[in-house]
Amino acid sequence: MKFVFSRDNPDQHGTSFELGDIRVIGARGEATSAGKIPSQSMFIYLSLVDLADGMRLLTEKKESHHHFAAVNSSFTIEFHRRAAKLIEVRSAEVAIGSESLTGVVDGMLTGFETFMSDPRNVLGTQEPASTDLTTAVRELRVARERSGG
Repeated sequence: MKFVFSRDNPDQHGTSFELGDIRVIGARGEATSAGKIPSQSMFIYLSLVDLADGMRLLTEKKESHHHFAAVNSSFTIEFHRRAAKLIEVRSAEVAIGSESLTGVVDGMLTGFETFMSDPRNVLGTQEPASTDLTTAVRELRVARERSGG
């Protein structure tokens, strides 16, 4: 599974309340918040915190599903545990795919790493979402390692 994160203003340095989009690509389909009417762009940094936290809870088996609702947007993604380590991913009525828990988490972590590899996407320490995002991604990575998957 592939996750792609983007900002509406990629040529400027990111801010906590900047708009952006999420694209999720799986074996059975794709969901994106980009290019919708009305707009489904979201506060991307705040949304990424929630996405990482929700996936961490699934990874730690504290939840059997996570309903991700983007901040300030109607874009949603559903993550449902269907077996011990199988996650079904859907958006609205679109089946994106079913994949191993580690496949979904690894795809998400790769998406975070790719997004943050652009220095303009790295929030300054004065930005309110900076510590939250860094912590959420780190905790997801730790949960992934502990899951043994």
